[in-house]
Amino acid sequence: MKKQFLFLIFVGILCFNLVSAGNNVIYNAYYAEINEDGSVNYTDASVSDFQTVGYTCLNSNCSFVGNKVNGLTKTASGNSVTLNFPDSSDFVYYGVWFYKAGYIHWETMPSSKGSGETYGPYNVYLLRKAVGWAPIMDMHVVNEVHPDTLVEVGLNVSIDADTYAAIENAGPLKYNPSELDSINLVNTNVTLKIKDSFGNILSSEVKPLSIPYSESQEVVFNYSGFSQTGAYNIELSTEVSDDKILNSLSQLARTEIRVIPIGLVNYSYSLISGLSINPVSPEKDEDVDFGFNYKSEYVNEFGAKTQLDTNVSIRTYKDEVKISEVNSTKLKTEDYFGFSGNFSALGNYKIVVEGTPAECFGGNGCLPSLQEISFVIKEQVPIDTTAPIITLISPINNATYNSSSVLLNVTTDENAEVWFVLDLGNAVVVGNNSTEFQYTLNGLSNINHNLKVYAKDLVGNTASKTITFSISTGTSGLDLYINNGYMQNLPLYDNEDASVRFKTHNTGSNYLSVPVQVYLNNDLISGIPQLPFAVGEGDWGVGFGELPSGNYELRIVVDNTNSYSETNELNNEFIFNFQVLKDNSGNKANHHHSSNPLIDDEPSTTKITSTNLEEQTIIPNLYLNLNPAKPGINWLFLGLILLLILLLLILIIAILRKFR
Repeated sequence: MKKQFLFLIFVGILCFNLVSAGNNVIYNAYYAEINEDGSVNYTDASVSDFQTVGYTCLNSNCSFVGNKVNGLTKTASGNSVTLNFPDSSDFVYYGVWFYKAGYIHWETMPSSKGSGETYGPYNVYLLRKAVGWAPIMDMHVVNEVHPDTLVEVGLNVSIDADTYAAIENAGPLKYNPSELDSINLVNTNVTLKIKDSFGNILSSEVKPLSIPYSESQEVVFNYSGFSQTGAYNIELSTEVSDDKILNSLSQLARTEIRVIPIGLVNYSYSLISGLSINPVSPEKDEDVDFGFNYKSEYVNEFGAKTQLDTNVSIRTYKDEVKISEVNSTKLKTEDYFGFSGNFSALGNYKIVVEGTPAECFGGNGCLPSLQEISFVIKEQVPIDTTAPIITLISPINNATYNSSSVLLNVTTDENAEVWFVLDLGNAVVVGNNSTEFQYTLNGLSNINHNLKVYAKDLVGNTASKTITFSISTGTSGLDLYINNGYMQNLPLYDNEDASVRFKTHNTGSNYLSVPVQVYLNNDLISGIPQLPFAVGEGDWGVGFGELPSGNYELRIVVDNTNSYSETNELNNEFIFNFQVLKDNSGNKANHHHSSNPLIDDEPSTTKITSTNLEEQTIIPNLYLNLNPAKPGINWLFLGLILLLILLLLILIIAILRKFR
């Protein structure tokens, strides 16, 4: 039992030691949609139940990674996740991937230094693409068979270049973790239809594919139902069925096949096969290469074959309307022909290649051959290799500021993520997916500061801009403090209004409303966020109304947000103790305290005439309702108490069992 008790204590201590480690960054996930022109619509629609995985980057583009980081590998709760970056005394860069099935993932490459800070929330976006398709790269089939022969129809299918680019350029990271392998597939259906010469469908078969975004995939159909001689059409089409793609453009490849009687002789024929296209997803005004194999032969009455030249017709269609036709004769000494095209209009196209023997020998006819392939011409989307342009509006290079707070105001010429490093400190992210960024640099000391601002666009191009600026507030001799607290007409009883007066000191040249924290017995009075500080010395009072009898401490922390850089930062806390006595007479006091009675004789805050002020200003009464700040729950202490209670229960149960 003793060993068990010690083990539980050890586990409890270990658990509490693991509570805080490294920096915490909050990310919220939202939905975005990639338009046909490559632009992105970002929305505020939440995406929940996504996952993250993170690795340490070993080089600048994260093409090589180190170990997986447990604190960066999580499942989100709702649309938010808090990632825990390890402790580090120097900047360390990480690759973080945000992913969910049915979405194009999001990547980011944050850096972290230090420990115990919390940043965010920052937005990430899981995307879907408005339009996509699965191009047919080529098609393989034997054009001439005999009845009841098994025919093998093969084709290679890829994904369109836009979808490839969307997945490949989901962020700046070059490494693709294995956790995303099943996410980065594009689900596609391939359909085979076999039709007779009248267009009747004799057979239809669908095969699902899961195509890796960076590869193509081959699919093979087998068919043995050609029992009758004659001409047939074999059609192959593809439809993207993946949730990442909202709308699919159909792709089609077609070829003719002839079924001839066994032993047929004394005829001529042509074969057109392997019609291919490169690139499979051509863009406007881009050169596109096509190619195909051809062959023509005469089979004499003895079954011997003689090669023939081939008449070839190449026809181009746009939206099913023929726009060009080129006819030529290909020599029998060759078996492959390649040609190029360039398309200036967007739309759906197809190339039809038909071949016939140049000379028709034999009494049993000349058999032609035909093959076609379809493709889509899309708007050319330029590859973004240009880093965003950073315009640093504020602070200004080599400028000097007389305030300890300076506004960082940055714009970029394209949507980007912006962060900065001040004086070799921690990297601080200002925002992402925007062109305007603002952040207040607080607590700046009277030195020269080095500021480096970074911007990274959506495809990972990064720029930076470095400036220096100075803070000089001490030369004005600014010092803000309170002293000489006092109360009037003591003693003070619980049936009369209490007010405390004190002197404010402002050694600067401007009247200031200074941020303060006012506490009464360590309870924050939220109704006093700031106090007036006249130039020179001011006499002020704060009224509390009737207070219960007891001892009180009034504590005022001056410039608690460090809005002003002072020559002396050590005199910014004022403490005044006073006592309220119990009045047992039961009578309401008929007087109020005031060493300098005002017109309405009420406790108030007023500015006393000063020769350093241009005019005297009367401040409205601050007759305060106390709103004590409730102390925060100490979760660590509460956790320890609960753990001790649990251990005590275990100990009692063990003792009872021992003496049972």
